[in-house]
Amino acid sequence: MVRITHKKYLLPFLSILVCCTPSIDDNTIAIIGRQKVPASTFHKQVPKNRFYSFDDSTRILKVENFLKEILIKKEIEKLQISKTPEIKDEMNLWSKKLVVGMLFNKMVVDKLFPENRLRKIYDNFIHERNISVIMIPYTNNDNDNIPSRNQVSILAEKIYELSDTVDFITLQKKYTKTPFRKGQKLGYWTQLFRGIKAVDRELWEYEVGDVCKPIDDGQSFRIIKVNDERIIDRMPPYQYYKDQLIRQVTELWKKPLLLEFGKYTETLLDSAEFYIDDSRVVEFSEQLMLETKNKDIIAGLKAMKYDVPFGKFDNIYLDRKWFIKTLQEEPNVLAYQLLDRNLAGSFIKGLINTKINYNAAIEMGIDKSPYYLEQYEDELEIRVRNYYNEIYYFAGLKITEEQLIDFYNENKDDYIIPAKVLTKLVWFNSDKEAQKHYQQIIDKKLSFEELYDKLKFSQDRSIGAKKEFIDMGSLTDPFRVLFTLKNNEISIPFNRGKKYYIVQVIEQILPQERSFNEVRLKIQMKLSKEIKEENEIKARKRLINRFNVIFNEDLIYSPELG
Repeated sequence: MVRITHKKYLLPFLSILVCCTPSIDDNTIAIIGRQKVPASTFHKQVPKNRFYSFDDSTRILKVENFLKEILIKKEIEKLQISKTPEIKDEMNLWSKKLVVGMLFNKMVVDKLFPENRLRKIYDNFIHERNISVIMIPYTNNDNDNIPSRNQVSILAEKIYELSDTVDFITLQKKYTKTPFRKGQKLGYWTQLFRGIKAVDRELWEYEVGDVCKPIDDGQSFRIIKVNDERIIDRMPPYQYYKDQLIRQVTELWKKPLLLEFGKYTETLLDSAEFYIDDSRVVEFSEQLMLETKNKDIIAGLKAMKYDVPFGKFDNIYLDRKWFIKTLQEEPNVLAYQLLDRNLAGSFIKGLINTKINYNAAIEMGIDKSPYYLEQYEDELEIRVRNYYNEIYYFAGLKITEEQLIDFYNENKDDYIIPAKVLTKLVWFNSDKEAQKHYQQIIDKKLSFEELYDKLKFSQDRSIGAKKEFIDMGSLTDPFRVLFTLKNNEISIPFNRGKKYYIVQVIEQILPQERSFNEVRLKIQMKLSKEIKEENEIKARKRLINRFNVIFNEDLIYSPELG
């Protein structure tokens, strides 16, 4: 093994290096504590051939980043972040949502969209349809210029009936109120019709050549003709697309699916002991409103004297104490609705619905399913890492307004808007043409304005004219000459690239200082970046001090060993 004891590029991240130890071998890239890190694990991320094509400093950076992630994971384990109250509370709330969502899929989505129906929808997804559309907008408000929904509905039905005997393009030209009034086709479309759910749901119920019954998208009625259909060869196979397909159909049929889930929830409530006294809910809401004023909801609940139960669920009386416990367990619910006598009842029923659905899911063992456990572990890993980053990497990112203002005052020169001129430019493809027209202007045979008007609509790209702001900060010669001219003065001809210019200065605009409000966000981003970089260095030092790292230097510098 080649021993390199004096290297220019020793790892800055891993300052504690022990290279001449018998415990390390050619198959180990590093030892962290008592854990050997195989070189093969590293090369799964950075293949050998590619790794040894880099220079020494790049190789070091690659290894440094690889080991850093391992050390972070070890520190997270030592800190037991997953057991902190914050993470436990977050995961508890997330878990309830996941469990209820899985119940929704099991009891509604899976029943309304069994495997055979999903495959049929997938078959639609792998096809594109060429369509023509007659679209007639309507209004739900009083508007003399736009017809009402009822008026458009009657007209749409009439057009649909006419489509049996009249050519669709003829109808399209006559009736459509969209840019497609000339009768052109819209080309090929997938089932995702620009997010118009009503069309997405209904379009594929028809065959090629059919005219669809009028579709109400909430803003207009659409009469669509299916002209043609073709297969998309870029769609993934069904087994890989199934999860995404379920998410799409859930979104497309969201309203009917939620209605069905509501029916299912009602059956659960019917079998449970549940009632609510609406008049007492109103009394409760009004008293809570009086007590809350300058307090948060929980403080208001604790202060109020109203202890009369306003309902019962699962052998538990619904009262002030129940609300305090519920809101402490689920702090993210929209508790402010309790302060509105018109919303309080539905809010309470919503909480009960969630609880009874959650209980039903637990009874079914949904929280023990492989899918749930996999999703839980993935989410836990993300939240733990975010928590760790907040503590060690993003700490101190709350920059005060005073810090921002101080930085602005100290660095005003960096936020100057350079001088600029408003110009009219004319250009030619030869110096001869430019000089000829310039002389005509000097001899007053032609005004610059006349020349400008003549050239600004030119179809020949080698000549032309335009009005343009020219920024001093972005200028190179010969355009800098423009800043020596007075308003309305014209330049002598000059060339840049293949063009020859004559320019008139319209207005000189002096450098301007950007206000603090204009650059506030930019300053905040700059300071945040600097703090993050500082935090990165501090975090690395903390990792180094916490773990004994032994690094195999030879594997970085000796490609023959790789």
